[in-house]
Amino acid sequence: MNLDYLRTYIEVIKLGSFSEVAKKLSISQPAVSFQIQKLEQELGVRLVDRGQKTVTMTEAGKRLLRFAEAVKEEREHLLQDLEQLREEVIGNLIITASTIPGDFILPSIVSEFKTRHPAIGIQVVVSDSAMVITGVKSGAYEVGFCGMAPEGQELELFKIAEDEIVLIVFPEHPFACRQEVSFMEVAGEPLIFREETSGTQR
Repeated sequence: MNLDYLRTYIEVIKLGSFSEVAKKLSISQPAVSFQIQKLEQELGVRLVDRGQKTVTMTEAGKRLLRFAEAVKEEREHLLQDLEQLREEVIGNLIITASTIPGDFILPSIVSEFKTRHPAIGIQVVVSDSAMVITGVKSGAYEVGFCGMAPEGQELELFKIAEDEIVLIVFPEHPFACRQEVSFMEVAGEPLIFREETSGTQR
């Protein structure tokens, strides 16, 4: 069944005039009549009664109208879905992050990204900063998040947040009552560090 013929039929019933439909669809009046006749021939029933001034539906015509309107609506939904599909970004994104960004910064970013682009699958691999930089340089990951700036100019860098390093001591330590201490003072103290490849160590 020709969808254009169904559209013409809907307009004939809506406007009640072959000539008005011809004007609206920018086709000839005989073309309108031809399309209605082809529908009637295909279905084997009379769809409209052609009066001198207006066109009215037969009982079969009423049933076809319900069908035609449903088809039109489904067609519009399909076109909208296809348009959305053309515009939709799809695929998989593998990213890597060091511990702090991976645990505290990325979850909200990934959540918002998934809301905007639900068709994209995201895999996050948590490692240390050195491995993050190496992984992005090698092409194993599209994007990396870490607290250490890589050497050289091979990668593009974007600052997304700032982090503050806080020194934690036991209550009786001389530093406990101070707001700030210098690196030189800290260097003389026994410390518990992250691994050497972490951004915090840098």
